[in-house]
Amino acid sequence: MNGLHPLVAVRSCLSKLPDEGPGDRASALEFVADGALRAGLATDLASMETLLDVGVWKAATVIAGSVAEALLLDALLKRAAEAQAAGKALEPPVEKKLDSWDLDALTKVAAKLGVIDGGTADACKLARGFRNLIHPGRSRRLEITCDRGTAFIAVAAVDHVIRDLRARKSN
Repeated sequence: MNGLHPLVAVRSCLSKLPDEGPGDRASALEFVADGALRAGLATDLASMETLLDVGVWKAATVIAGSVAEALLLDALLKRAAEAQAAGKALEPPVEKKLDSWDLDALTKVAAKLGVIDGGTADACKLARGFRNLIHPGRSRRLEITCDRGTAFIAVAAVDHVIRDLRARKSN
């Protein structure tokens, strides 16, 4: 490269690449229409898998919960009016705009509208509880910390959400 030392040339090329890549699970997200969202979620999925591989349980749990939330929000935004109405029918009702909902509200409405099945909703409920262990006070009060089990439950919730959304897209 223009007379540069080979290591400088390699470093120059590598510095232009993203720090993280989408991994091999990106193809599982073909139902996400927004390309930027799909790419970001694919990167998060790859990070989640890496974190599982190296035993970073809290981070894997939190990222998995975030991915599940983003996937449910994306699915419900495609049916925004119907989702808002279903949210207002919850007890207690969710009055906020759809993009302000938490994982609990997204899960309940997605299940109510048949976007996800009951088992997936149960997995998301568990993932939500474990993801909230990022708050030190909550973890201390409940005397629970993120561990291998919390991480795998949260990842299972993501896998089930993806399965359900892919199945509904193909129907």
